Amino acid sequence: MLIIMNIYKEGAALLAAKKSLALAEIIEHQGSTPREKGALMLVWNHGGDHEERTIGNGIAIAGTIGGGRLEGEMADKAAKAAGAVEAAQSAGALDGARAEQWTGCLHSFELSGNDAADMDMICGGSGTVMISLLDSRDQQTLDMAAQAVDKRQRAWLVTLLEGNTSYTAFVNEAKDLICGRELTEKQKKLILDGAGPAMHTEHLEGITVYARSLSSGPLLYIFGAGHVGLETAKVAHQIGFETSVIDDRPEFANPQRFPDACCIVAETAGDLPALHWDDQVYVLIMTRGHLLDYQWLLWILSLPVMPKYVGMIGSRRKTSMIYDRLAKDGIGGERIRQVYSPVGLAIGAQTPAEIAVSISAQLIQIHNA
Repeated sequence: MLIIMNIYKEGAALLAAKKSLALAEIIEHQGSTPREKGALMLVWNHGGDHEERTIGNGIAIAGTIGGGRLEGEMADKAAKAAGAVEAAQSAGALDGARAEQWTGCLHSFELSGNDAADMDMICGGSGTVMISLLDSRDQQTLDMAAQAVDKRQRAWLVTLLEGNTSYTAFVNEAKDLICGRELTEKQKKLILDGAGPAMHTEHLEGITVYARSLSSGPLLYIFGAGHVGLETAKVAHQIGFETSVIDDRPEFANPQRFPDACCIVAETAGDLPALHWDDQVYVLIMTRGHLLDYQWLLWILSLPVMPKYVGMIGSRRKTSMIYDRLAKDGIGGERIRQVYSPVGLAIGAQTPAEIAVSISAQLIQIHNA
């Protein structure tokens, strides 16, 4: 099972299937919130044969802004807006119905102590969710965004909210702008000016411009979705790594457990053609057993190109046993010596969260060297 978490590709496919969508995204947050700025989800009304994640009331979503009451309320608002646009599109009066029925794209939220407790947070927080509407005119824009993510190109998806109307545009490094709607010169300038800082929000008089960077951080493949893998994925995401998780247990390797992962693979050791490999990739091996660790390490060290970093969790005794077996299997000593094991910086880490900090510190050290 392979799950590619390219939400823009998902959105483009839904638009091609004649769905009207809403894109809900946290654009500002303070305190403890379920997800941070940049977390997004697509929302549409359930129906058709597209693979969907339904949350009740005929609403389907892809991605998440954190679950719980916040996500449910925002999904409901977004689905109603998308439904109004879809109905208007069918009636041939899209813009008029949009202005009449859509009453706002920015929604403030504040989580109480009870909300925070339900989401396993220490205290409550607040923030703003932006809901922008997408229809068939936005398909090319999302297609371009999906391609940029797949090809790891430097680009931005910028949303401009003015009055009751949202405009979503793709901007690449050459400052080429693609938008399915007609823009004024002022709007074009604001969108191009916004395409710079990552996750940039600017509020002007009656206008909000939000730029999402589509550029990816360094690639990190985590083999093992257990407790340490889960904590490491969380920290690695926070420090800018684009994480993929590989584990042969679907109950562990799934989007609900790893909402920030860009790719999730539930497979045994073997060929992974969907993953990108080069000498800048980072790899962590932390499966549930020595044999699986050995199988994955053997496969990785047999690749034509050695990743920039390969780390394997385990004791020195375990490491020595696996290295001896690799040598018997024909893996050269030079490649074996490039493996970091025991993994992480020596800070006396004991718990999964502490080990994740130790490993992430080593990732930063290697990346910045």
